[in-house]
Amino acid sequence: MIREVYPQVAAVFLVRNPDGILASHQKLPGRHMAGDAVLVSNYSQLAPSSEEDVVLDLRIRVLVALLSAMDNFYDER
Repeated sequence: MIREVYPQVAAVFLVRNPDGILASHQKLPGRHMAGDAVLVSNYSQLAPSSEEDVVLDLRIRVLVALLSAMDNFYDER
């Protein structure tokens, strides 16, 4: 349906409200929000910054990194 309305657009990113995203991951975190070692080895921004890193701080950093990557994608186009 989105492609029918915007056929000239190469990609579309749909994003929930960031508060809703963080609330969802509080209940059941995805691997990217839980400091998964396999993902951390490929994406350093998914790693806790210290032993004392608060879980919410890590998740906010991950969310900012993902939103920044989407923004950079559009800037490159």
